[in-house]
Amino acid sequence: MSRGAREQLYLAVRLAVIDRLAATGVELPLLLDDVFVNFDQPRTEAAIDLLLEFASRGRQLVFVTCHQHLVQMFRERGVEPTWLPGLAGDSRPDRLAG
Repeated sequence: MSRGAREQLYLAVRLAVIDRLAATGVELPLLLDDVFVNFDQPRTEAAIDLLLEFASRGRQLVFVTCHQHLVQMFRERGVEPTWLPGLAGDSRPDRLAG
């Protein structure tokens, strides 16, 4: 199994575990940091859609990235990022949350 396929499987397992726990009354947030680095374009878009569907069910989701193309994909779906502060003296944020 390729690294990208393993990471996709791991993401699916995390979502399933959170859903399963929610069914028993345990609500957990999901924090993801650049989980799409080994996904191809179609799988990245499908994963973003899946995460947005997950969040639309009232689940708390924090997605952190430094990749502008991912920011754009979220923006195209109506999600505006929250810019985290950059390094001191740097007017350009180096990390995004959205």
